[in-house]
Amino acid sequence: MSNRTNDIIWKNAVSRIQGQVKFDEETSSRNKCRTIITSEDGAIEQAFDHFAKLYANYAQILIQVEQCYDRKIQPQKRNDVKKMLELIILCIIELRHQLVKWHPPNPDVRVERGQKQQHFPWEYLEKMSPRDIEVIVSRFFREDNVKEQSNRDDLITGYMKIKLGVTNMPVELCGDTDELVANQEQISESESCNEESKNETPQPAEVSERNEKEQRKVTKLAPEDAILKNKVVQEVFILRWEIAFQQRNEQMFIRMRPRGNEANTASKSILDDEYMHKKQQQKENAEDFLNSLDSLRISLHEEIGFEVKERLKEERTKWITDQLTKNGSVPENLDKFYKQDQIEQEEKTAAEPQKKKSGKDGKKSKSGDGKKGKKSKGPVEVEVEEPPLGEQLKTTKAFKKEITQFETVWKNRIECSEIQSQKYDAELAKDSIILAQAEEEVRIHVDEMLILNLSKMKASQSSGKKSKAKKGKKGKKSKKKGKKEKPLPGSKISDLKNMDTDQMLSILIENELINNASEVKIRDIVGVSDTIANLDDQARSSENERWMPKNPSISQLKSIIADYCIFPLGSSTIKKSVHEIHNVKSIMIYGPSGSGKTMMAELIATELGALFINLSPERLNGKFEGKVGATKLVHMAFTVAKNPRYAPVVIYLDNCEEFFQSTKKKKKNPVDKNGPVRFQKDFITYKNQCLTLDDRVIIIGTSRNPEKADKKCLKGRTGFFDRFVYFPCPHYHERVTLWQHFIVQCIEQTGIKHLKQATPCLDFGSLAMVSEGFSSGMIKKSVQTLFNANQFFQKRRLGWLSEEALVKVLITNYIVTEDDNARFFDFTCQITDLDSRRKLLCGDKNDGGKNTQKPKKGKKS
Repeated sequence: MSNRTNDIIWKNAVSRIQGQVKFDEETSSRNKCRTIITSEDGAIEQAFDHFAKLYANYAQILIQVEQCYDRKIQPQKRNDVKKMLELIILCIIELRHQLVKWHPPNPDVRVERGQKQQHFPWEYLEKMSPRDIEVIVSRFFREDNVKEQSNRDDLITGYMKIKLGVTNMPVELCGDTDELVANQEQISESESCNEESKNETPQPAEVSERNEKEQRKVTKLAPEDAILKNKVVQEVFILRWEIAFQQRNEQMFIRMRPRGNEANTASKSILDDEYMHKKQQQKENAEDFLNSLDSLRISLHEEIGFEVKERLKEERTKWITDQLTKNGSVPENLDKFYKQDQIEQEEKTAAEPQKKKSGKDGKKSKSGDGKKGKKSKGPVEVEVEEPPLGEQLKTTKAFKKEITQFETVWKNRIECSEIQSQKYDAELAKDSIILAQAEEEVRIHVDEMLILNLSKMKASQSSGKKSKAKKGKKGKKSKKKGKKEKPLPGSKISDLKNMDTDQMLSILIENELINNASEVKIRDIVGVSDTIANLDDQARSSENERWMPKNPSISQLKSIIADYCIFPLGSSTIKKSVHEIHNVKSIMIYGPSGSGKTMMAELIATELGALFINLSPERLNGKFEGKVGATKLVHMAFTVAKNPRYAPVVIYLDNCEEFFQSTKKKKKNPVDKNGPVRFQKDFITYKNQCLTLDDRVIIIGTSRNPEKADKKCLKGRTGFFDRFVYFPCPHYHERVTLWQHFIVQCIEQTGIKHLKQATPCLDFGSLAMVSEGFSSGMIKKSVQTLFNANQFFQKRRLGWLSEEALVKVLITNYIVTEDDNARFFDFTCQITDLDSRRKLLCGDKNDGGKNTQKPKKGKKS
């Protein structure tokens, strides 16, 4: 793709962003004066539709801008495109949280018509189509930090060689002995089946060999005739081959036949070479641009240094004189000078609530009754949060700034095709980057000189009485500031005080807690969006009294993981710009075994190039025991994770329910306090106190028995997880795709071409029907087991690859029962507050605003 084409793509993307900003502004200005409260107005549906349109459009724009950034060569253009790309990702993160919050409530939590509708957050965006929520992961998450990540990986590999004698530590340990025995039984069964089928019916190859042997026995030719016959056969074979070769070339020439594998591989290698050449050009141009900035800065500093210095001096001396006339004292520093706008805005916001309070007091005085006495018998109205349709997105101002930057700088510039023009523009660098840097250097110098002069003026002006009064004021300020953050528990341990992060990292590696995640990309996740299954679920829910939530599709799960775990950690700029409300520190993935929970954690680490810290119970068994052992481990893990040298970081907790079980004495089955539960308190403390917005860390917990955990430890103010995602078993259409994918994948790994002839003969629909209740991991495991068991027969015959053989291996795996589905459903209802909201609404309907039942004696009502 040419540079001209990339410029056109960039221009179209900016115009589309401008349209989205305009649409957001028009919607917010239209809804500012409207009162959107009742369910009749459809406020929640209107808000969801508004955010859904923006999300779908920005997801499409992200693909365009990412493609443009990946192929551009000019470093200054790449910097501006990257800023736009990061803003789009920030906008998608914000819109995801708004969509979850303002998802239209399901029938179980919807109030009656005429009452105020309250929003009910729901993670799975069922109202949006799979195309709208399909997102991509940008390549720059890994490519722009290649050096830092390679240095980190080299350090970890060196520690692994020294401490463990290996260079790779996988995430999943070897399976249990029961699984190995089961696999051996499966192999022996399949071998016996193959032997029986071999003995029962002779193969066509065997029949042809027998016939040839019988013919040889019957007719014996003379040596001269045999030689002549061989020559004739050879000439006929060569002639046929030449004719077939000519026909094949003619058909390929007139485009009636696709070119062979050699042509495909050659074209692919050419494209790969071009892409690598472009990446090399990007790297060289970026290095040249950075090296030229120093010389440009020096020359520009000489040109404009004096003028900028005088202008900055004049602004600051004017402010100092205003402060002298206003307060009668010399300011200590220039902090208030930089906070002028902020102080004025705080004063305005502080004055507004006082006016509102006075208005409310006046209204209350008119009623005269106050809180005493009985009010109306009807139900008490709960304050309902209104949808933010009158507010613009937080990224709107930043988008406007980038749009004006594009229009003033790049819109009228035409990129030349020569390579020299792609390096950098010196004049543009002076106007934008170097000018700002030079002004910053001059500003620092001016501020230092003025602060020194202010301190001298204050020393000469101060007297004894004033100094006492100021000391008293300082004492009062210190009392106001009195509250300090509590020190982390691990900071008190003497062993950790003199230990740096590299030493902590080596201890974690020595205990096999630093793992190498397998390479899994988000595009490798197999699945389809099933609209038919959604309709079936809808029909089922209408027949039952209770509303049944639909199982999330694979496209929904991929978008959730991308928006919560991958996008915020993509770069330090994105992570620092994420709003504190939208900062997801931890996420819990629950579902049956083999549903892809661990694979998703490895996927996050792969897409980000993240360090993988595995703190699962099986890894911690028998380690870090004693009174301080748990605190010591958690402190080391989070200290390593917070270090920017190792960022980004994924902290993985498999079977996380074992950490967060209830430790109450009243429980029938008491939990062993020396087990994984001993880490519970430190995990919650460090997650809530240690991690900040600047830390590129995500905690992934997985569980197949989530109901065993204490809900108070999982969710709430003192809870550990911020989000909860359910990974179900695949539905029918996904199972069809999974069977096809895994069989073709195993055939490609074996490298045997004739096995591809067997795949069209397999009935994948029947396999999908039979495999209902089995997870995707179990389907993959059964296919791999069958292929491993028949390695000897793969090159000889195809009879071993059949539906019966696959089903025989499949039924030896674990199947998800109705009881398991009921467990996950109950946990979903509890953790999403679906049960509590349903009970609240049912109570309001039954009581009708009156409490008819009287509390029994001896019990609290």
